Amino acid sequence: MSSARKQPGLSWLHKYRYGNKPKLLGVVLSTLRHAADMDYRAVVVADGCSDKDPEVQRVLMEKIFPFQARVAMVEECIGAIP
Repeated sequence: MSSARKQPGLSWLHKYRYGNKPKLLGVVLSTLRHAADMDYRAVVVADGCSDKDPEVQRVLMEKIFPFQARVAMVEECIGAIP
């Protein structure tokens, strides 16, 4: 699997194709899997990423991601910064 952390040179292409929000299956899912494999505790910022298909996003956020990460909103993440 590919990881966004391993391919920083592709970030310009991703922003060009998808705008500022990463496409879930292309970036967030593979990076989360990589982080979980390395035993990192991860947070997925739910309103910081999206998928073209709302049902795919819902299933990932509610059923898949919670097994490997904490799913939170931007405001909650900002509030957690000391």
